[in-house]
Amino acid sequence: NANTQATGYLASSLIQQNKFSEAISLLATHNGKNQSLDCLKADALHKTGVKLSQNKALKSILKEKSAYRESCGIYFDKLLGQHFFRIGQYSEALPYLESYYQSYPTDETNIQQLVTAYLQTGDQKNWQAFSSYYQTVSEQNKLRKKDLSEYFKLNGYNEDMKALKKLGE
Repeated sequence: NANTQATGYLASSLIQQNKFSEAISLLATHNGKNQSLDCLKADALHKTGVKLSQNKALKSILKEKSAYRESCGIYFDKLLGQHFFRIGQYSEALPYLESYYQSYPTDETNIQQLVTAYLQTGDQKNWQAFSSYYQTVSEQNKLRKKDLSEYFKLNGYNEDMKALKKLGE
């Protein structure tokens, strides 16, 4: 359905801009009617700090993991990894965080969560490896942002340069 797809794109964009309440309002009209939109809604609710008991979208996902995995793809792993991490269930979080890492190996937040989860579960080998890897990725991302900022500056993309600078803060 084109309307559902457009809603998903808009909600995803709002979430990326940290406009969680707007995304939640937009997605409220599709409550439980589309699994991929439920994943977006659960993510927005999660990022606002809503507890699991109040996050109906996330509760649905947890009940029907296999169905949602198919609909939400790798986003499913990110969402559940972050959820279990946030509530301190590091052993539960690890398989999801690791799976997401396979697709997005330079996501700093995910790597930070992996480092902490390995530390909390006593996995010294992976804790050390990912701690070192995090430093490398962090430095590479800083250099990329610096290069991009210079490109924006040289080409007169002042709004883009400001947005990139804000991202780095």
